[in-house]
Amino acid sequence: MGCRHSQEFPEQRLKKKSRATSILTSMHKVTLYYSSLSGWTDTIQALLHFIEVPFTCEILTEVECEALKKDIDFVKLPMLEFDEYILEGNRPILQFIARYSGLYPFERFEIYKLESLMDFLDDLYERIPAFKAHEDSSLNKFMESEMPQKISLIEQRLLSNIIPDFFIGDRTTLADVAVVAFLYNLFLIPTRKHHFQHLLECYTPALKSFMDSFLNRSPSTRDFLSNRSGLAI
Repeated sequence: MGCRHSQEFPEQRLKKKSRATSILTSMHKVTLYYSSLSGWTDTIQALLHFIEVPFTCEILTEVECEALKKDIDFVKLPMLEFDEYILEGNRPILQFIARYSGLYPFERFEIYKLESLMDFLDDLYERIPAFKAHEDSSLNKFMESEMPQKISLIEQRLLSNIIPDFFIGDRTTLADVAVVAFLYNLFLIPTRKHHFQHLLECYTPALKSFMDSFLNRSPSTRDFLSNRSGLAI
């Protein structure tokens, strides 16, 4: 599994593909295309690592993105190639993979719990892209003044579950993967760990324990999050 820059225009590979209309029962060729790394793109990769599906990813240049848009009527990056299918957009891709792998809940209220949590993370992701390094005083202020309350709300959701080892029900779902990727990106990547890890430990010890347990159960996800290059948020 790994990322590489495209060696040919993506429309040469994708122009004859069909869009996804049904859930596949098996994965064969899986490729993730994106132009820049974002929190949700990182979560897609973490989810694929968690379910241990081999995949590659290609980072498209601006020129390649424009060429692809001319060839396909509607393009929204990231895009995921699933055999002969093309999936577009962060949340649709995440939901597709989660349904395929049994990590998407079936009960209506559990679906609500998942999607409301994803919306909460989405709102936070919208606020964070401007912060590129721990030296950014705006990031420091945001993390110290606002983030403790935000992660406390996430911890309350965890503790409200019947089994506080998971966010929903008695098993791992997309919610768990999404929260772990979010927390790791914001608190534990090398450029931020020294400055912000204490916030998790001091304000949300149950959330930190949940995260440690999750990563111990999934070495593949842990290795991806700890070894990838660059900032995901």
